[in-house]
Amino acid sequence: MTNEMGQILNSHSVRFERILPVPIETAWQYITSVDSLATWLCSPKTTMELSSGGRVNLRFDQADPANGATYNVRGIVEECTPPRVFAYSWFDTSFDLTSRVRFELEARGQETRLVLTHTHLPPDFMPKVGAGWHAHLDQLIAVMKGETPPEFFGEYNELFKRYSAVIAVTIIAGSAISPAIASSDNQEYKALNDQRQEYLRNYDRIWRDADRIKGEMDELKRDTHADVNRALDDLQRDLDGKYRDLKTIENDVRDLDKVEAVIK
Repeated sequence: MTNEMGQILNSHSVRFERILPVPIETAWQYITSVDSLATWLCSPKTTMELSSGGRVNLRFDQADPANGATYNVRGIVEECTPPRVFAYSWFDTSFDLTSRVRFELEARGQETRLVLTHTHLPPDFMPKVGAGWHAHLDQLIAVMKGETPPEFFGEYNELFKRYSAVIAVTIIAGSAISPAIASSDNQEYKALNDQRQEYLRNYDRIWRDADRIKGEMDELKRDTHADVNRALDDLQRDLDGKYRDLKTIENDVRDLDKVEAVIK
């Protein structure tokens, strides 16, 4: 286990810096290639579209032994500048997690400096995300060195205790969550939370629509009918519209976050 803890930037952001034992072009593949991501982060069933506005769908098929749950993170690419910067939204609507992750790479000869920053996190998710990225990055470095990665959940559980303790002292005890927000009698906060839930329900619905359209497009690509290209063009326009709708919802959620910060 790497002893270097992530840096707690504030009540909603954590940052990691690691030196990766590979050149920057190889490091870029590890954070953007589906096959490479499957060796240290998520399932090979993941979708990763490497362009601004592209779709990200990270599947975590390994069941959490604590509750048997598997996780699915969705998002939209916000920045893709090979081989230096890759950033995308990180939404898990099952847990009301609406956040952003950014990878920055800097060449250091035959090694690479990685800066990973995860922001816009709810305070109660900070220990989970801190421990999760810490353990995943340990797996990444082990894979790069040709070593057997540590067992993920065993390391995660130990790290979760450490991050919980650090964050409790530096953030939670420092009033990261105000009494006004925590109060069930705060009607303004209730209204914001209701609006957030409506946004997230729509987000899930639009993702399902986008997946359906993608499936129809895949079927059509196997068809040799003369009108197939026109049908594909129509579906592509529909799909582009769904992606724009998803981005709009993400921006709306961030606007809610700003309002929530004001009433804290």
